[in-house]
Amino acid sequence: MQPNSTPRASSGRLLRLRLGLLRPKGLALAALLLGGSLFAAWLVLSAPLERARYDHLIGQRQLEDLNRNLAAAKAETVFFGDSHAVFMSEKDPFCGKAVLNAGVGGITTTGYRAFMEKLALPSRIPMGILSIGTNSARRKFVPRNVSRFGVEAEAIIAKLLKRTEFLVVFPLPPIAEDVMPTFDRAAVAGFSDKLAALCHLPHCAFIDPYQAIRSDDPLVARAGTMEPDGVHLLNYARARRAAEEAICR
Repeated sequence: MQPNSTPRASSGRLLRLRLGLLRPKGLALAALLLGGSLFAAWLVLSAPLERARYDHLIGQRQLEDLNRNLAAAKAETVFFGDSHAVFMSEKDPFCGKAVLNAGVGGITTTGYRAFMEKLALPSRIPMGILSIGTNSARRKFVPRNVSRFGVEAEAIIAKLLKRTEFLVVFPLPPIAEDVMPTFDRAAVAGFSDKLAALCHLPHCAFIDPYQAIRSDDPLVARAGTMEPDGVHLLNYARARRAAEEAICR
């Protein structure tokens, strides 16, 4: 046995042991920091990317035609928002008044707020009808943020209140039970509550035209009332009639 060999060997083994114990912790810390950085980057970039989505959903020519019709005041009722607004505006008239569709299928609340900056809204629109929020409630990497939705929805509603004599705001329609797992359930309820709270002025009415197709769980649609995608109604005419009965008095 060589002199002093045991202490040096023990010291080397102890150092390697400590490094071995630290390595998983270091890797975990690095992964945590990387994950935090990626999440922060996603938060910073998600809003601009989402706002840009409307460029892929409506062409420049469609936008120009819409603005020409708005400028010509060819409609006394203008539907704003997502695909529900598009389908609700398909028939003319509404409450006996000419209709114009300013909805964009597939758009989020963030995207529609940006889209409105491109709209040449006249100073006076007799009635506006807003349906927004369904596409923002789809489940993604993190839970949907009701407060952030509220900021975007408030900006949309505030602008419309300035340009409409009367504004109607719809809640989110119910969703088919088998599709609900693809949505953030808390957001579906929270977004509608936020829209109701934002529509508080005398010339703003929060009206639910979807009551007849809501099941015992109001967030879930009755069986047989939705398209195969679970999001769009089979019968928008029925919801439209319900809206007219509530509004056109």
